[in-house]
Amino acid sequence: MSICEYGHYHSNNEEAIVRKKQLLTSKIIQYTSVVLLLLLLSVFSTRYDWHGSIELHTLMETIATILALTVGILSLIRYYGRSETQYLYIGAGFVGTAFLDGYHALVTSSFFLVYMPTQYADLVPWSWSASRFFLSFFILIHAAFVLRKAQQTESNVSPQNVYLVTFLMTLTFFLLFAWFPLPEISSKDNFVARPFELIPGLFFILSLIAHLMAGHWKTHNFDHWVVLFLIVSLMTQTAFMPFSHEVNDSAFNLAHLLKKASYCIVLIGLFISLYKSYQALSKELNNSRTLELALSEKAEMFEQSEKKFRAIADFTSGWELWHSPNGDVIYTNPACHEFTGYCEEDFTSGRLKVSDLLASGQSDEVLKHFKTIQPSDGIGDIEFLIEKKNGEQIWISQIFQSTFDEDGEFSGRRESNRDITEKKKQATLIWQQANIDPLTGLANRVQFQSALEREIERTQRNQTSLAVLMIDLDDFKHINDTEGHSFGDKVIVAVADRIKSSIRKFDVAGRFGGDEFNVIITQLTHQRTIDNICSKLLREIQQPIKINKKSIRLGCSIGVSLYPNDENDSEKLIRDADLAMYSAKHAGRGTYRFYSSELQENSTRRMSMHEDILDALENNYLELWYQPIIDLDSNKAKFAEALIRLNHPEKGYLPTAEFISVAEDTGAIIQLGDWVFARVIDDVSSYLEQLQFLEKIFINLSARQFHETNLQFEKFIEQAEVHRVKPGYFCMEITERVILEPNNFVSDNLAKLRQAGMNIAIDDFGTGYSSLAYIQRYDADFLKIDKTFINNITKSGRDLALVEAIVAMSKKLNISVVAEGVENAEQMNILRKAGCDFAQGYFIAKPMPLKQFMEFESLKTVG
Repeated sequence: MSICEYGHYHSNNEEAIVRKKQLLTSKIIQYTSVVLLLLLLSVFSTRYDWHGSIELHTLMETIATILALTVGILSLIRYYGRSETQYLYIGAGFVGTAFLDGYHALVTSSFFLVYMPTQYADLVPWSWSASRFFLSFFILIHAAFVLRKAQQTESNVSPQNVYLVTFLMTLTFFLLFAWFPLPEISSKDNFVARPFELIPGLFFILSLIAHLMAGHWKTHNFDHWVVLFLIVSLMTQTAFMPFSHEVNDSAFNLAHLLKKASYCIVLIGLFISLYKSYQALSKELNNSRTLELALSEKAEMFEQSEKKFRAIADFTSGWELWHSPNGDVIYTNPACHEFTGYCEEDFTSGRLKVSDLLASGQSDEVLKHFKTIQPSDGIGDIEFLIEKKNGEQIWISQIFQSTFDEDGEFSGRRESNRDITEKKKQATLIWQQANIDPLTGLANRVQFQSALEREIERTQRNQTSLAVLMIDLDDFKHINDTEGHSFGDKVIVAVADRIKSSIRKFDVAGRFGGDEFNVIITQLTHQRTIDNICSKLLREIQQPIKINKKSIRLGCSIGVSLYPNDENDSEKLIRDADLAMYSAKHAGRGTYRFYSSELQENSTRRMSMHEDILDALENNYLELWYQPIIDLDSNKAKFAEALIRLNHPEKGYLPTAEFISVAEDTGAIIQLGDWVFARVIDDVSSYLEQLQFLEKIFINLSARQFHETNLQFEKFIEQAEVHRVKPGYFCMEITERVILEPNNFVSDNLAKLRQAGMNIAIDDFGTGYSSLAYIQRYDADFLKIDKTFINNITKSGRDLALVEAIVAMSKKLNISVVAEGVENAEQMNILRKAGCDFAQGYFIAKPMPLKQFMEFESLKTVG
């Protein structure tokens, strides 16, 4: 907008505001003038006596009847022509008033007066008041509607109900005047002779206030005339009629004249309103003719352009659709049949719409898109699935664009569609590869965590809770090692199916890899839901699994974390469930455990210890101590067990059992094992002369070392040869767990050690379920009886019998027996009598550093 245009616009706007203010001032002056004029007329009527007659009264009421009927009919015509509810109330009110005014004229006339049950002096005010009450009531309803409209409040009105009320009220008054004698209702002695006239006045003043508050009189011409009507009617009921002391006096006659004047005011407003409506309609018709002519010219131009576009669209490989402004299909190219199986006529005839082809399961966005065609849609794109005539489903990518003519008017919409089914399939495949475990079809780690985050948000909104389950199969590695990975995969699939059948439809199952499964239990209200599901999972997974005519049994351990009790973060919930699962495994497996803060503290402590182990390996905080093993016959130290110690520079010596357990779980035990063997080799080669009293050194091997392909036991043998230490100087200790989980690594590595000349000892014997058959299979040289049996050997005859049986059978197999954990002389004597070969324990000597151990040889007698 230029500066000149802006100045012109601003000037016109100011002029319009001035005109509005002037018009408003003019109306207020009119209202005030009418009030003052009527007040003066009221005072005048008290000073001058003007007596009328019955005939004059009948004439005036006849005129009133005609005027009221005219107003009522015109108002109802206006109501049915424009559906404006305010005219319904005015029309019904004035039609009813016309009947009551006519009735009033008849019953108070000379002809009918002799037939009425009530005297003329009383009949006149009663029948007058009937029409005034009736009209003021309907005008009050009209005012209430106007006020609601100003407050933008909708009001549904039934014309039948309005007509019914009109009929019943007028009928009531007719019957009342015709059948019952009416009492006297005026008091000539009072200053206000007819106080009951003030009640219609109250209705009129309430109506006037409502109209003034609504404010339509400021802009709407008809409401201005209604306000004038209300002012005149109000003054009639308050300044004239109440002061009429007898029939046909001055106040009486002036009130009757003012009533007709008020009817005329409404009639004038109606005529003006109808005339303005006529002018608007005439202008609208002229505009329509002009528009029709312009549209005709543009239609001809559009037809020429359409022919050009059709020629291009017919050769387009995509499916083209053109819509008219009202949404009808006016053109579709030949590719339509290839895409849908339907011909062009099916769409252009209106028998078929694109929305009719939508396959089930479409998103809300797609359904909303096809409900309406709006110019505001502009340019956009959308993807949806359709079903062709032959039942085949294909994905469609649609680019749509609203079209407009030269004047900017909406002229329809064009749609270009192409088949993206293959693209969708590829996208689905990529999504599945990224989010679905290919073996089981369960959610993988990425999808599971995403689902968990969504469920956490939903749980927050619903103020409920959820649980995360971590499920790990017990001893599944043994199945892979003995039966092969193909067999193990079938077991995993069978377990996945059992997990899916054990949880609810709206719960989520996933697999992170290996034999580790996960479940989200949603919509929790009671803990018993978790207990029931966990119990069912344990029970179902433990059922025999039959694969290739072979039946196996599995157990599992389950960890549970809760939202929001434990954590608010998805990763932490999974971590907590994992900690709880390990707790279930340590508790004996085949059970489930809930996460607790103690587990987190323990995990933190173990993580810290793992860091300490790595730090010790890097900075050489490790020490190697030796514990003597004596010959019970000679009481001389013939053997020693090499035991690792971690001496932290700040924390001191860490508990050996605890850091060894952490090293086992984390895999650091492999590095510790390498360090121990290297240190033993170094000690022996450096102090060979001082250690000549020793025949063997026992070195512990972890069960985990037998399951690692990268460990090379040849390395130990080579180190011994390089340092000129005979391999037979070493005895490698393995636990019962190693021989109970036989695999190729166990057999091969033990064979390599024995071939090199090293001995094999079975540590902690008696705590597991091993048999002498296993011991014989691996050619064990020593059995080390676990200290739990030695502790009670002096008190329990059962433990003593077991020790004696082990010793007896070992001697027949030519296996030496070492008793661990000897704490007193009485245990030593019992072991000698039982025929045990060797013993070690705190009674003999605690583990000690190398230099201190070398002095132990001077001790000739023990116990």
